[in-house]
Amino acid sequence: MRGQRSRWSVGHCAVAGVVVLAAWSLPTATRTEVSKSITLSPATYGEVGVSCPHGEHVAFGGYFGDYRQTSLVSRSSLVMGMWPDTTTKWSVSGYENESPAAKEKGTLTSIGYCEKGAAPTIVKGATVKVAADHTGAALAQCPRRTVVVGDGFSITKRSGFGIAALVTELHRTSSRVIEVSVLAYNDSSVTAYALCGAGAAPVETVVTQTMAARGGGSVAADCPSGKSLVFGGLSAQDGEHAPSPAVFPFSMKATAAGLAVSGYNASLTTPGGLTAISYCR
Repeated sequence: MRGQRSRWSVGHCAVAGVVVLAAWSLPTATRTEVSKSITLSPATYGEVGVSCPHGEHVAFGGYFGDYRQTSLVSRSSLVMGMWPDTTTKWSVSGYENESPAAKEKGTLTSIGYCEKGAAPTIVKGATVKVAADHTGAALAQCPRRTVVVGDGFSITKRSGFGIAALVTELHRTSSRVIEVSVLAYNDSSVTAYALCGAGAAPVETVVTQTMAARGGGSVAADCPSGKSLVFGGLSAQDGEHAPSPAVFPFSMKATAAGLAVSGYNASLTTPGGLTAISYCR
């Protein structure tokens, strides 16, 4: 089921099981935002994908994991991956971090940004194993004479209660390489994805915000004047060490000016940081 097309606005709207489309314009291209949400029962893993309209391909993507905070505890649909399944489909995976006995459900949303023209080449990097209570990183490299124009990652699910790992950083290390870093709760593995295309390498804009203990918020990285967002990345600077990462990035999506990342610092006493990275041209 498709929603109505409308001019793009900064807000995000998605209804469980419903595909929502919104057209929005940039200085260099017109893109369509496509989103779909699913409901996750307590202590369950799920995946949700969205497909681009006919004649369009995935340019890049984002995600939203439902977050709930009470005076005592925090609960969230923790995102474990976002990646291009094909040149026309964007997928997101996550785990509902609620005890099996709980009744409250969560929501997981996949957000794809689609456009016309030549589709980028998808490169899936080697899968890297990460031992419990350790950090690890995986790379994806674009072919020669191409540059990174999009990114993604995927963390393997595990059987039983508990998440395998959480992403702590997703960024470009060079014009051709994407790196994703994770902190593992349990033995897991991670894979990086790069979307590769022609043209000049996008320029990077980085903005970091300090997050107080038991505090949440959003940070936005706007593109320089005259440039528009190509894709984005993030970094969560934990206020605590493994195996208990403090800052959880539960949302990454485009804005009218660049990229916004939202997160929550679950530490009781230690400040953390959250970084949004926009790649623009």
